[in-house]
Amino acid sequence: MICSTVLNIYHFLRRQPTFIIELYVNYDSDPTFRNVFEETGKLLCKYAFPTGGISTSIQVQAFEGLSIIFHYIADNIDKEDDSSPSGPYPVEITGYRPFWEEKPKEDDMEAWVDYLRIRKVQKRKILIAGNHFNRDEKKGLEYLKISQLISEPPNPQAYAYFFRYTPKLDKTVIGNYLGDPDAFHLQVLKEFTETFEFAGMVLDTALRTFLETFRLPGESQKIQRILEAFSDRFYDQQSSDIFVSKDAVMILCYSIIMLNTDQHNPQVKKKMTEEDFIKNNRSINGGNDLPRSTCPSFSSPLQPMRSALINLVQQ
Repeated sequence: MICSTVLNIYHFLRRQPTFIIELYVNYDSDPTFRNVFEETGKLLCKYAFPTGGISTSIQVQAFEGLSIIFHYIADNIDKEDDSSPSGPYPVEITGYRPFWEEKPKEDDMEAWVDYLRIRKVQKRKILIAGNHFNRDEKKGLEYLKISQLISEPPNPQAYAYFFRYTPKLDKTVIGNYLGDPDAFHLQVLKEFTETFEFAGMVLDTALRTFLETFRLPGESQKIQRILEAFSDRFYDQQSSDIFVSKDAVMILCYSIIMLNTDQHNPQVKKKMTEEDFIKNNRSINGGNDLPRSTCPSFSSPLQPMRSALINLVQQ
């Protein structure tokens, strides 16, 4: 599998050297994505310079792939003003600049260069902040301020984007933060839910997508605040008139979570049946039942929901 990946990278680089720039611009310079260009280079290095053994065609092609990358960079590098000890165009963040801001116009090359350099520095600092956050929540958020990734006074949208897109954050800490009753935390929760697009999704799929980004706290009041925010967002984006109110969405969310807990908690001896689940959700939609025929979650209620939220709810 990895060998075929190396071959695909090699052949793609031969056909389209600009692929290098596209990777760096669209992934490595974007705080919300992985460093695909960097990881590609590491993969090629791994196979181009193996620790032992005889040379293989994979090794040769990986080496040639690296050579294509180096030649392309060397041919296109801007060597002006390279007298700085830090190299040409050292980048420093001198003021607050949202790391999710829109891209500049395509024909403004100077703005693009500045934009990408700043974004790359921001991405490095965001990852450092993530490491601090996992060890100590307050230190991580303080590092965001020191790095001027958060405005003064703090912008809840910046916190929301940090929680939503920074890889490998502690999901339990995120869940506890989002469920906190503090007014600022509630603003962050609202901004966080607005990073999701639920249009066209059925409820259990949308809820699973939402809960995959953090871990629900164990406290019931925190769960309620989080589900209220989710229900508001889902209801506003629903593509049909299945749900007549946000309350109906929230009640069904609770039912799905209860079903998940019931099905996967070994301490629950008497498992909920399909009939039990249907009975528990009678008349929750403005006094009427939800139409099973128009919602995939109800065409076979238990089976899709059993797998929908496994390990997402803190027992």
